[in-house]
Amino acid sequence: MIFGKKERALFERASSDFSDYINTCYNNTKTFHDGKWMMIDIHDDTHVSDIINLIKIKKKPNPKSVAMCGYKCDLCKAYAKNIEKNDERIKLSAVWAKYNNLDISPEDIYCDGCRSKKKNAKLIDDHCPLRKCVALKNLNSCIDCLEYPCENFNRRRGLCEAEAKEKLKTSFCKDEFNDFLLAYDNKTRIDKYKKYVGSKFSDNK
Repeated sequence: MIFGKKERALFERASSDFSDYINTCYNNTKTFHDGKWMMIDIHDDTHVSDIINLIKIKKKPNPKSVAMCGYKCDLCKAYAKNIEKNDERIKLSAVWAKYNNLDISPEDIYCDGCRSKKKNAKLIDDHCPLRKCVALKNLNSCIDCLEYPCENFNRRRGLCEAEAKEKLKTSFCKDEFNDFLLAYDNKTRIDKYKKYVGSKFSDNK
């Protein structure tokens, strides 16, 4: 569960209404530029009411923040709006080269997002096979596709943390991954979503 600035303020004002466990999870979670990424382990129904109350103060996600392939535009350093706020393309270019063997100069890194309605929208990949596929199937994203994960998806699948760690060995930096590569870990993101939806469907049968 990700809590941004406004959500953290709401939680902290109401922290006394939550259990010690939830408060400990919150206090022990590092705050990144885009918020606190809280991982809450639930083994029984002890904290169900707390989780429901956390969800109630969680703002509704912007559907436009998720690209058609499952990348998170709001976390992407190549996304136009993020560049305007804090241009980190020099570092991003180096990280892409190190983890993905991509040779893209900082000045060529700029993306309006695959959902942009701009007439001259600029994309990192003008020929993305997933963007075309999702549009042809009239889907919102790969999340909704019955053929997921297909060959095209795997061509645009980002590294998960474990894969990045294996690739970089002792040079791996978790903060670097979270700041510059987490946006592209689309398979982990989609798999978690599908598992959640599947579990809710089973619960409602």
